[in-house]
Amino acid sequence: MKHRKTQAITLPSFSLILLITVIIPRLALAEPDTRGFYLGGMLGKMTISENSPDYDLNENTELYGVLMGYHITRNFGVEQTILIGSDDNFFSQSLSIAPKATVFFNDKLSIFGKLGLAASLLTQDVESDEYGWWDNQSGFGFTLGAGINLALTDSLYLGARYDYLKIDMEDSDNRVADTDFDFDCVTMNLYYQF
Repeated sequence: MKHRKTQAITLPSFSLILLITVIIPRLALAEPDTRGFYLGGMLGKMTISENSPDYDLNENTELYGVLMGYHITRNFGVEQTILIGSDDNFFSQSLSIAPKATVFFNDKLSIFGKLGLAASLLTQDVESDEYGWWDNQSGFGFTLGAGINLALTDSLYLGARYDYLKIDMEDSDNRVADTDFDFDCVTMNLYYQF
């Protein structure tokens, strides 16, 4: 009597079967929600640069963020972002709010652009700075951004974006002249449309 070998379905095989039979068809049939409140997270890289007679700063760091907004119509909304970047020498916090225009290629894929106001606080570790006076800088300016979003489901979106902030910083201790800082941010984002 011969015994046949039976193979058990492993977890990776089951995951692949689930992906093919359930998730992919759902993505293909999802009709995205394009109005109302949304909330999500961002992860990427940020470059902070400043050129002045007093100091030349050009730092790259990891970037984390929160984005939230409200789509008033399918093509127009308001977005707020909170960006946080840090490394061994500095900690940066930025906040922006901007009107946002969106253009849809189809029900799944869209691009957007925005232009608005921004504020930032930059704190640098004075022990690691030979000049010793870059402790706290804060200021206001503007932001502009653009990106692309893909609807994964009717409410979940994945995207890539570029945000630029130009901030007129002032030293809290008035030890240096006011100067402009440039924040260049490239991130991936995931958000949920409520």
